[in-house]
Amino acid sequence: MPEFLELSTGIEQLSMRELSLADARPFWKAINERGAGYPGIRDYADFQMAAEAIDEPDNPAILRMGLHEHEGDTLVGTIEAIPHSSDGTELVAWVRPGYRGKGYASAATKAIVQHLVGTGEVERIYAETDEQDAASRHILARSGFVQTAGHAGKLIFDFAGLLPDEPAARPEVPPIPPRITPVEDAQGFRRPGFTGHEYIRKEEGFGFSALLVNVHGEHPTKRILDGTVRTYFVAHGEGTFMLDGKPQAVKPGDYITIPAGATYSYSGKMQLLETNISPNNSFNDERVSEASNIASEEKPAPAAEKEQLELHVHRDQVTAIKQMADTYHWDMKPAGIPVPEVPAPRPELPTNPDFYRG
Repeated sequence: MPEFLELSTGIEQLSMRELSLADARPFWKAINERGAGYPGIRDYADFQMAAEAIDEPDNPAILRMGLHEHEGDTLVGTIEAIPHSSDGTELVAWVRPGYRGKGYASAATKAIVQHLVGTGEVERIYAETDEQDAASRHILARSGFVQTAGHAGKLIFDFAGLLPDEPAARPEVPPIPPRITPVEDAQGFRRPGFTGHEYIRKEEGFGFSALLVNVHGEHPTKRILDGTVRTYFVAHGEGTFMLDGKPQAVKPGDYITIPAGATYSYSGKMQLLETNISPNNSFNDERVSEASNIASEEKPAPAAEKEQLELHVHRDQVTAIKQMADTYHWDMKPAGIPVPEVPAPRPELPTNPDFYRG
């Protein structure tokens, strides 16, 4: 009787063992339960074809492991290691919809990578995923993979532990030319809870973007993915940032750094300078929830929101007129020109902030 490989997943209720003919029927049923199957996983017209795929696979060197949840010994997914003669060993995995979000895919990926590396017989382990598949990108990043290529909507991730010691060549990124971007040339945007302007857009391909964000509500919770670092500088106003689930108050002069893997959201009434650094131009993030976990004031109605924006613009115009009058010693009252009242000045920014928030 042949021996079938078993690997530890580190999850008590999940076992991982090589598929055998005894698994053929649940395997066939699981991969066809959605009709169209799973990306990268072949569909089988009938049970007999699924059984033959296990017993006599097209690639005899394939390692196909089944993921079994102990309750009812249910087959909840598979992960396959497929050797290719010239490209290395490709990983393809799937988990049934009702069993996602439990960490099964991450545990299986780490277990099979550890096994393959331990054999000493593989020189490269990689996986391919759709660039819109944020969940798969996150699983691969957590399992020690880094993005090494991308084309036609597909991304290639390699296991970093088998990459050459010298750093892989990064994609060509054009240098940012010296320039001044007037506010009227910046692209404006409006979203629930905040508005702003993009001064350097990610589509320009510089591996860097810069935005000015006017916050008057709350921002949904997002997770920064591999290849991107996001930062915020609080120009004025006050608010709250939720970093990895922990609320922290921010004030003018504070600087917030959000590395890959971290989650964040924010709320308040403040102006932020947002920068994104992404050398491979991926600018990867994923939405974790629609609404922020931060308790904020009730969002203004559209009319009130418009009034706030107009007041903000008016304040800037009045300040500019007053500064010009003071600079050039204009005497506006004799000419009958009303001198507008300047709203209260914004808080002074500290020249040497003693607060750094990473």
